[in-house]
Amino acid sequence: DITEKLFLGKGTFKELSQSYRSTVEIIEFADKVLKAQNVGLISAKPVLRHGNKPKILKASCKNEYISLIELIIKKVHDLGKSTIAIITKDLETAKVLNKFLKRKIKYKYTLVSGKEKMINSDIIIIPSYLTKGLEFDCTIIFNPTDKYYSDNILDKRLLYVSLTRSLHEEYIIYYENFSITQFI
Repeated sequence: DITEKLFLGKGTFKELSQSYRSTVEIIEFADKVLKAQNVGLISAKPVLRHGNKPKILKASCKNEYISLIELIIKKVHDLGKSTIAIITKDLETAKVLNKFLKRKIKYKYTLVSGKEKMINSDIIIIPSYLTKGLEFDCTIIFNPTDKYYSDNILDKRLLYVSLTRSLHEEYIIYYENFSITQFI
């Protein structure tokens, strides 16, 4: 539509598929989700930079996922990395998570709602729809369950975008019915 209507047929459309952000392992993981979702997007081609495979962690309760988040942050800092995004499906979930973490976690972080002009924190909680174009040393995909990511194209794309924001380390923490296990 853009090349025909806006550029009157004189434009060229090229899909960019080279990923310079994530490791081979993170891209391969995200690609499994992308292919299984069948949303018509081209698989990313990673540059040859290897790292750890994304880790899927199941928490049995809220206290356990808080402990897991704290352990991940410590591990990432021990690796000499600093930027960490805890990615939720939406702002409502981010606010709920913020309430739990505020009382329990020792690390300082910022809840990103989309109204900020500047963020001065290396650790953030952010809704999935605000992550496009951003990159972090580590991402923690928070509770990507059937409850939050339903079987529609928007949710599938949001999940894929969330899975491709990490440079080095990626964790998926869930405590309900895990929606992407069917893809892996």
